[in-house]
Amino acid sequence: MRSIFNFLCLLLLLFISNSSNAQTKKYYKIHQKLSKASRDNDTSKNNYFLDIANKKNKKDWNDYTLKYTIYFQLKKYDLALLNISKAIEERPSIYTQYMNKANCYRLLYDYDNAFKQINIALAMDSLSVPVAYNARGNLYFETGKYKEALADYTKSIQLSHNYYDDIFLPSAKIYKSKCNYFLGNFDEAINDLDFNENDSSYYGKYATFEKGKIYFTQNKLELANASFHAFIGKSRNSFDIALANAYLGDKEKALCVITKFNPKKINSSDYLHFTQIYSVLHDTENAFKYLELLLQTNYQRYAYLYTDYDLVNIRSLPKFTELMQKYQTNKPN
Repeated sequence: MRSIFNFLCLLLLLFISNSSNAQTKKYYKIHQKLSKASRDNDTSKNNYFLDIANKKNKKDWNDYTLKYTIYFQLKKYDLALLNISKAIEERPSIYTQYMNKANCYRLLYDYDNAFKQINIALAMDSLSVPVAYNARGNLYFETGKYKEALADYTKSIQLSHNYYDDIFLPSAKIYKSKCNYFLGNFDEAINDLDFNENDSSYYGKYATFEKGKIYFTQNKLELANASFHAFIGKSRNSFDIALANAYLGDKEKALCVITKFNPKKINSSDYLHFTQIYSVLHDTENAFKYLELLLQTNYQRYAYLYTDYDLVNIRSLPKFTELMQKYQTNKPN
C-alpha cells in the first residue's frame, strides 16, 4: 500500500514540473530528493526534510504540497493532513489530493472520513483512475468488508489500461485473492494468484507464498510445501522467509530473524510478524505475548487479525478473544 503513496507523489511532481518559476523548480528538486529517500528507506535526511517543512515559507499550493509529502513520509500524519487540506483549498480540482487526504485519515484510523475523500476522487473521475478503486478496496479490506473490497479490486483490474495502472494491478490481484479466501471462494482465490512463473517482481513472488498458505489451510501439504520452497528461493524479505520456514516446520530458521532482531528498532509491524511466526509454530505463549504488545501500540486493524491465515492456530483459543475484547473496548485516547 506504500506504493500508492509513491505513485500519488509522482503525479504531484508532474503538476509541479509543468510550472516554470524558480521557486517551483526548487520545490521540485526537494520532492525528487524526498522520493529517492523514500525508495531507498533512507532516514538519514529526516532532520533536513523536517527543517524544510517547519520553515514559514510562502503559503501557496507548492508549499502545502511539499510539506504534506515531508510530514507524510516522516509519519506525522496529523500535520500531513493539515497541509494536504490546505493544498486542496488552493487547487480543488486535482483528484489525487483527495486520495492523499484519504490516506492520512486511514493512517489516523478515521475510516469514515477516508471513505468520503476516496469517493470525492471517484466522483471527479471514475473511469480513468483504477488506482482510486484499488485504494477504496484497501479501506474496505482493512475494515473487514471483503465483499465490497472484492468488487473494488475487480473494478481496478478491469479498468487498468496503461503503465501507471499496471503498477497496482498485481497488488489488486493479491488482495482480490485474499477477499475470495475470506469469503470462502477458495478456487477463485487460487486463480487470482495466477502470475507468470518467471515473474521476478515482488508480487509475483508473494503470489507463490499466498498460494502456499491457501493450500496449507486446505491441508494440501505437498502443494503448500512446494510453494513455500519456491518462495524462499526467490524472496529477500527476512520476515517472509522466516514465516515460510515456520509453515515448513523449520523452527530454527523461522526464529532466526527474531533472535537477531534489534529490540530498540521494533515497531507494530514487527510485533505482528512475530505473532504470526509463533502462531504458525504453535508456540501460543509467545504468540499471545507479541499479540498483546501489538495491540498496545493502538493497532486497530482488528478485522485483519480475525481473518489472517497466519493466526489460525491461536484464533480459536479463549486468550485470543480475551485480548481482542480487552483492547477493542479499551482503546487509548
